Amino acid sequence: MGGEVPGLREDEPEVIEVRIWNDTVANLTLMALGTSAPEILLAVVEIIGNRFEAGDLGPGTIVGSAAFNLLLITAVCILSVPDDESRRVARFRVFVVTSLFAFLAYLWLLIVLRVVSPNEVELWEAIVTFLCFPLLTFVAYSADRGWLGFAKRGRNKRQLELGPVPNGESKLCYSVAMLERFPPLVSTLRNKVISDLSTIQLNVL
Repeated sequence: MGGEVPGLREDEPEVIEVRIWNDTVANLTLMALGTSAPEILLAVVEIIGNRFEAGDLGPGTIVGSAAFNLLLITAVCILSVPDDESRRVARFRVFVVTSLFAFLAYLWLLIVLRVVSPNEVELWEAIVTFLCFPLLTFVAYSADRGWLGFAKRGRNKRQLELGPVPNGESKLCYSVAMLERFPPLVSTLRNKVISDLSTIQLNVL
C-alpha cells in the first residue's frame, strides 16, 4: 500500500479489511455447517452402525435442532431487543427466501415420510433433499445480489477504515490503491460529504 496516512504512527500499519465471502453464502454454508456438525456426525455414525436404519438419536437431534433454531433462537433474539429500541432485518429478501425454504423443508419431510414412502427414505428422496441445499444457497444469494427478478439493492455501502486525524486538521486521506477500487469515491466525497473542503484539504496519496 503506497503512501503514508497522516495521523498514523510510523510503526502503526494501515489496515484495510477486504470481504471475501458473501455474508449470505457464509451464513448458509460455513456457519450452518459449523453449528450443525455435531448432530450431522451423530446421525451419520448411528445410521451406518444400524445398517442404514434410523435409530433413536439421529433424526431426533436433527429435527430437534432445526426446531430449536427456528423457534427458540428467534424468540430470544426478539426478547433481547430493549423496549425503547427497534431492529430491522438487514437483508429482508434473503430472510423471506430462507423462511420459505424452511417451511418447504418441513412440508417435504412430511410428504416423504407419510405419503410417498411411509417410514422410509428412498435414495432419490435423499438426493432431491440434498440438492435443495445448493438450490437454497443460490436463490438466497440471487436475492441478495438482486438477480432472478428480485429488486436490486441500492448503492453499495463500502466501509473504509481510516486512521485517526491529528488535532486541528480536517483531512481525509486515501491511498491510490483504494481509489482505484472505488473510482467514484472522490467525487462522492466532494459533492455530498465534504463539499466545504477545498481541493488542498482532500489529500490523495
